[in-house]
Amino acid sequence: MIRRSLELFAIVLCVGSLFLWIRSPRISDGLSLLTHGDTRYVLATHPQGIDLDVITNFRSHPPTWNPDASTPPQEGWSYSAIKWGMAEEGAPSTAPPNRDIDGNIFASSVFRIYEWDRPEHWFMGMGYGVTTETWDSASGITISRRITEIALPFWLTTSLLVIPGLLAWRRTVLRRSRLRSHRCLSCGYDLRGSPERCPECGRIAPSPAASIQPS
Repeated sequence: MIRRSLELFAIVLCVGSLFLWIRSPRISDGLSLLTHGDTRYVLATHPQGIDLDVITNFRSHPPTWNPDASTPPQEGWSYSAIKWGMAEEGAPSTAPPNRDIDGNIFASSVFRIYEWDRPEHWFMGMGYGVTTETWDSASGITISRRITEIALPFWLTTSLLVIPGLLAWRRTVLRRSRLRSHRCLSCGYDLRGSPERCPECGRIAPSPAASIQPS
């Protein structure tokens, strides 16, 4: 029962991975966890695969994870779906700061365009990198973050997730074949001479009613 539940769970994840693969060139889906220790764990998609990011603040602390946000971020799980190329908040700006007529810096809701950068170390769609970002927010708070990134391609994650489904399908086909040919479900021994118990491995043969039921 547990094995079948795990196989079904892997099949569901495989279908989900295919869906995210098709969706990834247009939208980045992300699942993140912000902990009390001021560390954010992010699992997000990009056009070539999936990223696992560990983002740590080592200069600013909650509730200043994003000091320019109108609502302070809450600890716990959150989901996001962001279109590539749209404005991203809470990140260092690549443009000069906005100033009023007196030269004072004022907050802007646009910081940079949402895009994905390949990790420093990259090979066949797999990557790893560690970067550090430091900037002054519009509210005057200096923020420093360390980002550890691991990138995996969709072809790898989907292939790994499809294996349990293929093994379950193979076991089902093998079981039905052995039931039709009156062989032991465990070792494949011919049970026509001993239909109640396998003389090879000792397994009790299924009842005729059980052999009719689909596996």
